[in-house]
Amino acid sequence: MTYEEKIDLIVEKVIHIDLRVEEMDGRLDNVEKRLDNVEKRLSSLEKDVSNLKKDVSNLKEDVKFLKSLKEDVDNLKDDVSAVKLELENEVSRNIAIVAEGHSDIMRKFNETTKSTSAVEMLMVQVNILQSKVRDLENKISA
Repeated sequence: MTYEEKIDLIVEKVIHIDLRVEEMDGRLDNVEKRLDNVEKRLSSLEKDVSNLKKDVSNLKEDVKFLKSLKEDVDNLKDDVSAVKLELENEVSRNIAIVAEGHSDIMRKFNETTKSTSAVEMLMVQVNILQSKVRDLENKISA
């Protein structure tokens, strides 16, 4: 093989190597573009995760607040039950006692005036009985 043939062979190989390097450069450019795309998507994902963390933190605060409200509502329910019980046991009984006292007063008034207030007396007694029936109905329905 002559010197020129060797040089031609070397030039061919260099050209072949140059073509392969250019091909590899194209591939690397493509890989770089894909990596840039992956980095953008990863950055977007990181932002999304950050937003999710903030949302979860807000939800935790909301849950704490709702638990506090639930405790307040439970306390109010207990207070309302206590008031209802007192109304049933004390106030209703006291109203009945007062009504009976008024009934006695009315009876004495009627005796002294000797008027036709028997109808009024019956109305008072009917009102008392209606009140007692309402109380009994409320106790039965509760």
